[in-house]
Amino acid sequence: MKRVIYALIVPLVVVSGLVFANRETPKENAQKPTPKPLSAAEIKAEEVKKWEATPGGIAYTKWTASPQGKKCWPVQLK
Repeated sequence: MKRVIYALIVPLVVVSGLVFANRETPKENAQKPTPKPLSAAEIKAEEVKKWEATPGGIAYTKWTASPQGKKCWPVQLK
């Protein structure tokens, strides 16, 4: 009876040891570089680009390029 129990426990220990030895650790998350936070100027520039793509932004850009827009706003914004 003792030999049968040992015969069942030894393979169980060996198999569980192999399973835990081959287990992958979550190194993938640690290897990803953390994104650098955007500065205030970069955030504002991003918002301006998004706004310029809207219909209101397109109309404003056309207006500033027109003669009436140049009269009212002598310094052009980029």
